[in-house]
Amino acid sequence: MKILLVEDCRFMARAIKQLLENEDHQVQWIVGVRHRADDQSMQIVGLDQDGHSQVSISPQDYDLAIVDGQLEGDLEGPQVVQSLRLANVKLAILAISTEEKLNADMVQNGAVFSLRKPCFFTALHSGVLNVRQVRRLKAIKRLALKRMEANLASDDYKSVRKSADLFVMPYLQEEA
Repeated sequence: MKILLVEDCRFMARAIKQLLENEDHQVQWIVGVRHRADDQSMQIVGLDQDGHSQVSISPQDYDLAIVDGQLEGDLEGPQVVQSLRLANVKLAILAISTEEKLNADMVQNGAVFSLRKPCFFTALHSGVLNVRQVRRLKAIKRLALKRMEANLASDDYKSVRKSADLFVMPYLQEEA
């Protein structure tokens, strides 16, 4: 599966990218978008990991986009989702902001599902979330993920969350 990861938190992006690549996905990571796609080329100008270099993104080339809410560049998550949706109506888009309002706005603009970032990462790390199924997440799985999101700090999920936190720790230490 070819995945576009739009995430400005570098340690989190590197950890997510590693998890996805461990599952044999191809991942292109950008930290933001310079401006909205124009209607003729449907190209999106992304910002590479350094935050300055520009990279041309063709949304038609991806099976899934994972988009954070607050990004570097000219657009926030909801506008990025809207641009991706306009360029590729078949693209599955998953919203992963820590802010519920941004997640709701991204769903309103075309994301198929949203999770707060800590829950997304924990669910991805633990195997609870399979990104191949994002477009066709059954209602029972959506409910389970939302329940996990609401109760992530509870004893039921403590060991799962701790394991995910331990995985991300080396990426966080690289940032320091």
